[in-house]
Amino acid sequence: MANVILPGGETVWVEPVGHRTARGTFSDHVVYRGDDVIPNGKPCGNDHGEHDDHEDISAPRGAGCQSTICVTELACDADFEYFQDWGSVTAVENRINNVINSVNNQYESQCNITHVITTIIVRTSEPDPYTATNSDTLLGQFRSEWLNNQGGVVRDVAKLFTGKEIDGSVIGQAWTIGGICTTSAYCQSQSDCCGSFACTTDLCAHELGHLWGAFHCSCPSNTMNPSITCTNNFTSGSVNSISAHRDSRTCLDPLESGNTTLPFSDTFPSTTINSSLWIGVDGATVDSVGNGEPSAPNSLRINGSDAIRSAYINASAADNVTLSYWWQRTGGGNSPEAGEDLFVEYFDIFGNWTLVAQHPGNGGDTDPYQFESFVLPNSAEHQNLRIRFRGVSANAGLDDFFVDDVSITADLAFPGAFSLLSPTNGATEIEQGPFFDWTDSANASSYRLRVDDDPGFGSPIIDVGLAGSAANIGGNPLATNTVYFWTVDAINVNGSTTSTPASFTFTTEGGTPTGPQARLERGAFAIDNGGTHDHGETNQGVPLERAYRVYNDGTSTLNLSNLSVPAGYTITKNVPNNVLPGVSKTFKVQLDAVSQGSFVGTISFNTNDADDNPFAFTVTGTVVQPPQPPMVRLTRGAFTINNGDTHNHGTTTVNVARERAYKVWNDGDEQLQLSNLIVPNGYTITKALPPSVNGGASKVYKVALLSATPGFFSGTMSFNTNDPDDNPFAFTVQGTVNSAFATGGPITPTADGPLSAAAADFTGDGHPDVILTHANDEVSLFAGNGQGGMVPYDSLHIRNGASGVASGD
Repeated sequence: MANVILPGGETVWVEPVGHRTARGTFSDHVVYRGDDVIPNGKPCGNDHGEHDDHEDISAPRGAGCQSTICVTELACDADFEYFQDWGSVTAVENRINNVINSVNNQYESQCNITHVITTIIVRTSEPDPYTATNSDTLLGQFRSEWLNNQGGVVRDVAKLFTGKEIDGSVIGQAWTIGGICTTSAYCQSQSDCCGSFACTTDLCAHELGHLWGAFHCSCPSNTMNPSITCTNNFTSGSVNSISAHRDSRTCLDPLESGNTTLPFSDTFPSTTINSSLWIGVDGATVDSVGNGEPSAPNSLRINGSDAIRSAYINASAADNVTLSYWWQRTGGGNSPEAGEDLFVEYFDIFGNWTLVAQHPGNGGDTDPYQFESFVLPNSAEHQNLRIRFRGVSANAGLDDFFVDDVSITADLAFPGAFSLLSPTNGATEIEQGPFFDWTDSANASSYRLRVDDDPGFGSPIIDVGLAGSAANIGGNPLATNTVYFWTVDAINVNGSTTSTPASFTFTTEGGTPTGPQARLERGAFAIDNGGTHDHGETNQGVPLERAYRVYNDGTSTLNLSNLSVPAGYTITKNVPNNVLPGVSKTFKVQLDAVSQGSFVGTISFNTNDADDNPFAFTVTGTVVQPPQPPMVRLTRGAFTINNGDTHNHGTTTVNVARERAYKVWNDGDEQLQLSNLIVPNGYTITKALPPSVNGGASKVYKVALLSATPGFFSGTMSFNTNDPDDNPFAFTVQGTVNSAFATGGPITPTADGPLSAAAADFTGDGHPDVILTHANDEVSLFAGNGQGGMVPYDSLHIRNGASGVASGD
């Protein structure tokens, strides 16, 4: 998912669409303009009142960002329902990173603000701290959780991503207007409420906008409109409010710049911090107060809430990135206490600061220094790696830690060996604007192609940088009837590797060829005689047809015949009989997709081109398993309910609801569509059936048994699905509603004496049992049946009001 702001200001959105369609695949994406997004129209909750009880966070971080982009530290929380919506921790983290990255496009371009995620907490099970569906209450629960239990998480602002259906039409809310770096910097939103990715990001930008000081405006084409319009654009008034609040915050850091390379090493030889290695310094110093520094006389000193951040390190072509350092608690300074720890972190590929080690403030002084070494995860292997040391004490100038001999090493991966392909060595009749091709080089980030009539490449005619392993030069930069040399270098941050062999030669064609001249293309792909071409990939059962175009670049008619294709392919349009000079015509071939596998063979046809008869090339194609259709499965607690089953909902008494949660699972790949939940008489829907469930995920609906009259309630509960095997999904639900139990005393006066009843659990089944006693006559005893009902006990009586029970009569 991404949004792209074009030079003219227009926004283009890209997001996956396969999970939204019955026949889509996970590789399907849609591209749309911002103007095409349909506004959602649901409101923000801040018209329902804001909270003003905010105060500055103690020991603010940062030193103000002056005239550059301000960096704001953002902490994110995803509740259990949001985790259920996306199905895994990785999917939740990827979604949140995509949302914030797109929100940053708007904030950076309009407000000179960017948000850096410091942590993402994903709630993977119930109970989580968030139970409310009322917007005000949910926001209060979020704020209380983070103030009371998440004090160690670095942040200037925090946001809750919820998958709950918030009551009413409200879809998001901020705690206050203007609260960055205070105890009120909290907001929440029903993140995926509104269809498109553009609506998701606009809602997030809106709620953060309140915390940045922006009020609602009557501006239907802009982000701070009271109802969400999915436009991702601030008015000038909103920008002014946000900028004013930004400039009042001393907790923000400037966007830091500066790069260095591996290996990284600093022994702190001078009391001046090396600005080429450390570009972010918040209070950290270098001095000789430590005891027994590994590289005497100095070491890095961090106390209070000091922090230091390295320059950006390009580790994209590195393996086994290893961070090593020595550390000491207290040294010759002040001893930290419990909770005043030293944090060591790295900046990962997703833009998050990730914990490497946490050295405790409590305990004895660490004299001498302690050595640590960590191999960082693969997420450290990217071009913007950084490391950070920071303290968390609120006592400025106290609670000392010392760090020395910081190093980052790695196995540096140079570009791997690769080979030149075409034009082949010694090739002739090559066009003046050739197509060049070579194999991929492992670990290469780019390539340099050079073409020269000098084997030493002293003054190359073509000298271009390329991202991939092919180049279609086009035009006519080369002379006719000339021998040329070509070579390629694979490049990454660690160096370069030259092709094997180092160069090939070829001779260009001598002007317009006489006679017929065959040339073959498919779309943008040129296909050489004797070459290899990928026809493509398709799902089993979905044939893949491709059109191949034959050009005649010669001076006389090109004749074609005898097209043949390998097993697994079918000719759907044969080669034309002839192609006039300067003209092109097509033939079509289909990959049949009857069975899965790779299909490789030769496509060939005869020509009257003296240089290319027959014209033949190797074709490859792949048929893969199609995505699995939606597969519905229903559970209630530990019970699995099959289509057509009978299920006991439980027992209750009159006017007391017995609510049960039914969970719908999708065991397929494609999205499961749900609708039309029907329950029988005596039952009430208390939480609606969700409209859809993504592949591998689950969602809940709730039903209550509730009746004003006692009885046994049985009937069909059903809902519609797009599961081809279970539509509708229906089962028999049963439940019992009992009368309220009598508590004793007279019930019905008779001529012979009063009739009274008493309730107690005589049978030990958890349900009250009833004894009827008549003053003169014998009456039957009824007892609980263990299922919430009453059954008579044959020949079991109480006689004449006696206290004993005679059994077996």
